[in-house]
Amino acid sequence: MPQPLFKALAAIVPARHDPAQLDERLHCAREAFEVAENAGHMEWVDALTGWYFGDLVEKGELDAARTLAQLHARVADEIRQPFMQAMGLASLTLLAAYEGRFADAERLAGETFTIGQRFLPGNAQGAHSLQIFVLRRHQGRLGEVLAVLRGLVGRVPRDSLWQPGLALICTELELHEPAREAYETLAAGDFAGIARDGMWLTNIAFAAEVCARLGDRLRAPALYRLLEPYAGRNVVTGTNIACFGAVDRYRGMLAALAGDDAGAGQHFAAAVALDERGGGRPWLAHSRHEWARWLASRGGDTTAARAQLALALALGRELGMAGLARRCEALQRELDGAMAIAPAAPGALSRREVAVLRLLSAGHSNQAIAERLFISPHTVAHHVRHILTKTDSRNRTEAAAWANRHRITAEG
Repeated sequence: MPQPLFKALAAIVPARHDPAQLDERLHCAREAFEVAENAGHMEWVDALTGWYFGDLVEKGELDAARTLAQLHARVADEIRQPFMQAMGLASLTLLAAYEGRFADAERLAGETFTIGQRFLPGNAQGAHSLQIFVLRRHQGRLGEVLAVLRGLVGRVPRDSLWQPGLALICTELELHEPAREAYETLAAGDFAGIARDGMWLTNIAFAAEVCARLGDRLRAPALYRLLEPYAGRNVVTGTNIACFGAVDRYRGMLAALAGDDAGAGQHFAAAVALDERGGGRPWLAHSRHEWARWLASRGGDTTAARAQLALALALGRELGMAGLARRCEALQRELDGAMAIAPAAPGALSRREVAVLRLLSAGHSNQAIAERLFISPHTVAHHVRHILTKTDSRNRTEAAAWANRHRITAEG
């Protein structure tokens, strides 16, 4: 009998807790679909499609995911099943956001929410909030939630699903103290408090990005290990709610923080390849920008950094990614400024580190240095840490003395 076989195969597909089972889940889902199609009962697949779709996106098989989403939407419309219609719309929403069709994604998210409220209002609200978060972040419009965000800081429960998202939003808006407060809550016990559910990989990816932005070298290895089983894949939330791009982009950021140049380069290249192959244009822009930031921080790869940065900026502008475009432009000014004002550095200092050291030696704070060089205070702090290490200085005073000995002065 085909239906018992279908049910047996379908029961395996939702077991997403083990990354090693991804290929097995995909195999079972394909076979289950064939059984339903041959039996003439495509309505059987209503609860299966979302899991199958999510696994295809995670694997990077976006062409197959697109075909499945269209098939699911067609069947759902034919049988007029609301749950199936909502799942189909959710998949189409994810694809639109992933591809950079933001207006389509927002419209589809609204339609998904409208149908979802009929049977699972709580889940519908959570999914819709995450979909809108993805869009607003891409569009550089997270500042619109700032008033609400300030009220959440310090009041979000330690085990809340929103704690990782809160940390990331604060980091994105350069609210470093609230970001660190939320991040420290997550980091307890090497992030063991993050629930192993459908949000786990997303939350670990959020934590990894915040870790890199805050320069937390101590905990970077733990996050790097947690992400290792997902190398070469995409971050997918739930079944088909949202995609946050290549896992390798996050691993590249952590490797760069740890000073693992070989690993960072490999991960950024892998992220760009996956984003490009799948058609994830917004995440491709992010991956190229992160690759450019890492290349620029090394000092000697200015040409390569400029090449990646130009591609990221062009794509960001084309898609209307205002926030990313601003960061690309700031890094472009940083590279231009480094070429203009910093000669070859004594020892191992990069050109940018020389520029920071000059201003540090003149007594400027991190905030003042950031304003003069068009970079964030966090980036300045990152450079200062490198300067102290490379000059064997215990504090800013000793670094200033080192600069004076090597004739690195504010006047040049």
